[in-house]
Amino acid sequence: MRPRPTPILIAAVIAAAPVMSRQAYRILAGAADQCVCVGMPEPFYGVGMHYQDFEQTSDEEVRAVLQRGDSADDGSVLHAAQR
Repeated sequence: MRPRPTPILIAAVIAAAPVMSRQAYRILAGAADQCVCVGMPEPFYGVGMHYQDFEQTSDEEVRAVLQRGDSADDGSVLHAAQR
């Protein structure tokens, strides 16, 4: 029998993306405690149009970023206003 996972308390749900449509922002801002977006270009045709390289990110790359925490490569931390 597996041990039961220890419950955790979630302080906040934060949705963050470098680029998204205004519609996506409205939906996420209504569902999350905080929504952070760098750009919402108009007209918005798709996320891939805003990247030079939009290849798939591997699970290993995502795990490495999550293990590093919320600091950017330069040691700074992203801050944004809450709704």
